[in-house]
Amino acid sequence: QDLTACVETNTLYAADHDSVWFAVVDKNSIGKLIPSNASPDTISPYSVSVTPRRTVLMTQTHGHKLHEYGTDGRQLKQVSLPQSIQPCHAAETSRETYIVCHRGWDSSKDQEDYEHNHSITEFDRKGKILRFYGGLRGKDIDHMSWPRHMTFDSHGRIFVGDHDNKRIIVLNSELKRERFILTKEHDGVGTPSRLWYQESTGLF
Repeated sequence: QDLTACVETNTLYAADHDSVWFAVVDKNSIGKLIPSNASPDTISPYSVSVTPRRTVLMTQTHGHKLHEYGTDGRQLKQVSLPQSIQPCHAAETSRETYIVCHRGWDSSKDQEDYEHNHSITEFDRKGKILRFYGGLRGKDIDHMSWPRHMTFDSHGRIFVGDHDNKRIIVLNSELKRERFILTKEHDGVGTPSRLWYQESTGLF
């Protein structure tokens, strides 16, 4: 489902449908970060990221919560987001807020809402919306269709994989659109599902 790394601890984290696994590269150590007997609302991970505090932030395939884990597997925090949101990928910022790319969720039908809440949203530590980019599902320059994954550069710019529109959008730290850097029409981009930015080499 997803893959991320913590450079400081030389640790790789991988999410599959059942758990989040870890591998400490230089110690030949591998195992499950989340115990097998974890509660049902903490399994079926969809994405993982490493916070500035070196903890692990996880979203689920279904649900509207963010889950934070310590490196020992202890759950440190749950953040409830609005029930109309299904988070696809989340990251913690240096100002201790959360940036989340998401689409809609119809809680009354317990299924995806394909038309609403296709956005990048910044939340505070309690899940309150601070700002967002996007809204209704769309193809024009100010809308997205399933923003699935994102990555950041050292200046706080956000590279967003606009999955169904087959393009990558660059937002500034205030969630204002700067430009499109890759599109299907000009660059042959497919459906971007996972992104990674490295200062020395650029965007993967």
